[in-house]
Amino acid sequence: MKVSAGALLLLAVVALTPEQSNGIGFQFSDIFDILRRIRDFDPQTIQLDSQGCQRVVTRFGHCNNSWADLTDDQLEEEEAALAERRAANPVTFNVALQQPTRLVNGNPLAQVAVDDLIDPEWTERFRTNFGYLNQLSQQARTTFGAVDSVAEYGNISRFYQNVFTRTGPAVHPAQYKPWVLRPQTDSNFTEDARWNDDAVFAATKLTSVDSSAIYRIGSRGLPLSRVRRFLNYDFDWDRAISRISGFSMRQAILRRRLFAHYHPAMENINSTARNAMGGRKFWSPFVVFVLRRREKLFRVVAIQLDTRSDAPVHSPTTSSYFWWTYAKLLSNNADALYATLSSHLQGCHFTGARMALSIQRELPQSHAVRRLLEHHFRGVHQTNSYADLFLVNVNGVFDLASSLGLIGSFKLIEQSYERWHARILNIEKDVTYRGVQRLPYYPYYQDGRRLYRIIWEYANYYVRLFYCCDDQVANDEALQRWVEYFATELHPDSGLPSEFTSIDQLVEFLTGVIWINTGYHASVSRPFADNLHTLVSPLNVFIPPDQVNETIAAAQTPENNDYLIAAAGPAAQAHTSANLVFSTNGFLLTNILDRSDNFQTGQTARLAKYLQNRLDRLEGKIDYENYKRTASGFLGYRFLRPSEVAGSVNI
Repeated sequence: MKVSAGALLLLAVVALTPEQSNGIGFQFSDIFDILRRIRDFDPQTIQLDSQGCQRVVTRFGHCNNSWADLTDDQLEEEEAALAERRAANPVTFNVALQQPTRLVNGNPLAQVAVDDLIDPEWTERFRTNFGYLNQLSQQARTTFGAVDSVAEYGNISRFYQNVFTRTGPAVHPAQYKPWVLRPQTDSNFTEDARWNDDAVFAATKLTSVDSSAIYRIGSRGLPLSRVRRFLNYDFDWDRAISRISGFSMRQAILRRRLFAHYHPAMENINSTARNAMGGRKFWSPFVVFVLRRREKLFRVVAIQLDTRSDAPVHSPTTSSYFWWTYAKLLSNNADALYATLSSHLQGCHFTGARMALSIQRELPQSHAVRRLLEHHFRGVHQTNSYADLFLVNVNGVFDLASSLGLIGSFKLIEQSYERWHARILNIEKDVTYRGVQRLPYYPYYQDGRRLYRIIWEYANYYVRLFYCCDDQVANDEALQRWVEYFATELHPDSGLPSEFTSIDQLVEFLTGVIWINTGYHASVSRPFADNLHTLVSPLNVFIPPDQVNETIAAAQTPENNDYLIAAAGPAAQAHTSANLVFSTNGFLLTNILDRSDNFQTGQTARLAKYLQNRLDRLEGKIDYENYKRTASGFLGYRFLRPSEVAGSVNI
């Protein structure tokens, strides 16, 4: 049957998804994407098997539930192996970290010896890269010594960027180059005038550290009733908002123009830092923005230094140069710690460890779901062991070089665990909950929803190769045991399903698991790593607000900012250790054909090839979008380019 171009266009309009039709900024590339979906649509041949299940035939073959086509003896053998594993490796929890650990004589590295998902190739690669990166850190420390000005941060950043290029100096051996990603340069905030510019500061909240902390203030997102509990009304918010937008606070909320950068899990934490910040309540700034629709960008209104009603409020028009710059520095410090400890370490690595552990304990080795997910948990236990030892441990990075300190870091991880919710598994549900789905410039969502859709297609096709109808999902005892264990034992009260009742539900859940381990992980780890050596991502602030020397602060200018440097602290402490994890990259999402033994032949091999082609197309789209962004004066966002997205939380 021939279909006219007009009919295709009509189908394209009808097929618009809600997020494409609600004013986000529908583009021609979206039309081509819809037309591709129409072209790729599979006329499905439906057959009924002896149990009344539909056997759906797609381009990749028909469902056959093949993972269960084992003899009774084989099934019993796999079940016995699972039972033996559960008995031999009982789960205990480190209360502070809220992650499953099995420590031998207090040594986290002993965990590697008892885990099933061991990847010797990755482990050897990581250890080799770790030694090399540690040498680079020592060389940088020797080369630059103490950092006495903001501009000197740029020397450190450029040093690492040069080393990590594929044409870098001899100090970067050729055998490391394929495994290391070069920090991007289009958002390099190494100069004082750049990181401290108000427009750049606002843009970094959407692109450069943790863009998942943006909320719209209103009925959907961050309710005004909640904000009123801690907002300092001694500050004239109406006047500050009106000066930028022409609206009062209430009018800006009704017009969906008022937004905030907010870290709820950081409330009520005391710092245990080894400097003047220690022994005090940690300062977690609340940043308020107005959206200027014509500019498609945020304009910063004010920064309240903490989420308590008596916290000072600073703005570009009411505060001195020092206090306004210091407020932005304090905000960046909170962002860096929240992105690293809450969104990245707890939200990806420790959650990934719980997922991997539940798979190891509850799903047989031959189960289709385990074979799908194993690739996306490669290296997670080994990486977490290194994180335990070098990052969140006595004399580790967050003990020596963070303004939270070790116990404060544990508290943030614990509170983040308690607040974790399953909606983060679905990017559409997450941005809708935060009320930011209509932002005209939000690269995390605009690129992320495309990657999420490809992952959904991949999971959907895969699941339908092995499950013919909802009853087969509901009657899969191993599958039900797995999700119940994960939802009730390892992550209770988080919105996770405790059972699977349909194929669609299983597909959405598996899509979310893969998304957390790939795209979401990249969005909360790579931006921080790229800006680690700049004042966009300072791990430490050495001078708390209540100890500021007002006489010295009053003398600070853009040309004389020594006191601000003292507040930020020496960069050497920050860049010494954090490279060991953040600058390495292991198994990329696009390497699934080469890295997964479960996708080498037959239907799954064709499916993996389809995934590869879709990711290659997406790479071109994201590159084009970034070209348009930078050409229009916006910051680029390359973190969700598939070739730079790790296939698991192994970095």
